[in-house]
Amino acid sequence: VTAQNNRRVHLLAVNHNSPVMQSVDLRRGISLAIDRDTILNEVYRGGKPEFHKALAGPFPLGSWQEKSKTGLPLKPLFDRDLAAAKQKAAGGQQRIKLLFCNDDKQAERACAMMAAQVAEAGGVNLQLEGVNHVEFRQRVEQQSRFDIAYTTFDYPHIWHAHALAALLDPTAAGRGGRNYMSYLQKNTNPAKPDDALGQLFTELRRHRDTSGELLDLSRETHERFLEAMPFIPLWQLDRHMAISNMLKIGFDTTSQPVPPTLLDPYRVFQNVSKWRMSEN
Repeated sequence: VTAQNNRRVHLLAVNHNSPVMQSVDLRRGISLAIDRDTILNEVYRGGKPEFHKALAGPFPLGSWQEKSKTGLPLKPLFDRDLAAAKQKAAGGQQRIKLLFCNDDKQAERACAMMAAQVAEAGGVNLQLEGVNHVEFRQRVEQQSRFDIAYTTFDYPHIWHAHALAALLDPTAAGRGGRNYMSYLQKNTNPAKPDDALGQLFTELRRHRDTSGELLDLSRETHERFLEAMPFIPLWQLDRHMAISNMLKIGFDTTSQPVPPTLLDPYRVFQNVSKWRMSEN
């Protein structure tokens, strides 16, 4: 089965303490240069195009924030011509280190393809640096020793806009904080698009009704996010699970068995005390 409840997004984390990464044009120029579907086809899909999806913004696919304010599907992020213009506006050729876990060969291939696409679009040089998993977590989350890093973020619940605001909360910035990218810290020289996104995060915290103003604010968050690009969204990878036909899965919220597709792929044994084996 393929899990339906997938809240993990893959992204390029941006270290806003790095002076070169404080440029909005550069961040957007890198994002627009990445042909996500080509990388998914060659690295992750294995000839099965129905699996794995490219992101069009910061939120998980299939969420209620996924459509634009007009109700239309979101536009793909890939635009090579606009990428070239943004990279040129940022000063042309730059050297930026792209950190990744070298124990993940698919991640290494994906990063190599991203580097080639970005260089082809505008000449920005992403220099690959692979380290083991432990060093990667230390450098990204504790030491702030990176420019950009290929990593993941797990949205904890359906309130995706609030989780995004928490991830990029300037009061939780710095080493060891949940805002390990140091976004919106005063010494990181936030630009006008950054400040506008930060103000919207403040407004978001006043709302909880998904059928009311929060929906419009979440869609506006998507638009302002793309203008500021505090990190670079990439894709969501489907999680497949092999489950015995004899296993009947239960949740605390229901007395009837539930489809295994509803299991959280990152907390797969949740409510395991409710599970039962059956010969039928």
